[in-house]
Amino acid sequence: MAIKEGLEDEKLPSLDETQTQFSQLARDHIEFAEMCDLDDTEIPDYLKQNARVLIDLIKKPWITAPILIIQWTEPFPRNDHGQTKDALIRCITNHGGTDLYGSGTIFTFHKCSTFTDCVCSLPDWSWHDRGNIIQDVGHAYRLNKISRRKADLEDYKAVFNI
Repeated sequence: MAIKEGLEDEKLPSLDETQTQFSQLARDHIEFAEMCDLDDTEIPDYLKQNARVLIDLIKKPWITAPILIIQWTEPFPRNDHGQTKDALIRCITNHGGTDLYGSGTIFTFHKCSTFTDCVCSLPDWSWHDRGNIIQDVGHAYRLNKISRRKADLEDYKAVFNI
């Protein structure tokens, strides 16, 4: 079998490095699940992928209001007449959400009332299409910090998926 050009010099991670990375991810999943008083199997895969970031947010003392985590549908099911993912991200940030890391997926709020105002301000087209003509734009999760080591995870069906 021929080796692709340029790959001869590329160093692949060792088995030990791969196992260490996998072990850290598994520990992050378990730690996040414990913070939310859930079993690891109850945590959606999308949140497991972001477990380290979410753990770090829960531990930050300045995070006191809900955190909104959005798993956007890919490809985005709407892209006409201003119905875009960027329009929804702008709506969230215009209504008090802080787009952490510029990811467009994790938003923090300074107050619970700001979070509620933001959710109520989302455009009608972003809500679930009961006729199932167009796929939902995403799936939302709400993370409520209880203490520096505890949080409540909610599959937040009030956004996009009702």
